[in-house]
Amino acid sequence: MPFCPKCKAEYRKGFKICADCNEKLVDVLEEDKKNDYKNRSEKWVYLMSTYNDLEADIVIGLLNNYGIKAIKQYSGPYQYLKVYMGTAFNVKILVPESLLNQAKEIIENTVI
Repeated sequence: MPFCPKCKAEYRKGFKICADCNEKLVDVLEEDKKNDYKNRSEKWVYLMSTYNDLEADIVIGLLNNYGIKAIKQYSGPYQYLKVYMGTAFNVKILVPESLLNQAKEIIENTVI
């Protein structure tokens, strides 16, 4: 689906120009490229484990407030719980390796 790089509107296939902004449509928005963790060359490393998804979301939200991207990782039988029950336990949180020390400091100095 093409997008307008200016207003972020999504168009159906076949459109080339944004009707509102008169901008040429692009296949991927620039911020989507920045947030595409799979295409980053940086290594993701383990920061901590949380009891469940809710705790993981709180920690990830905290890190995001400091500009640190973080992702959840489910392992073993817990990944199946996520699929079947909508939640999981023993959720691992990963951060970019270059931000690991900063993330640790944030976690250690925050009272939740």
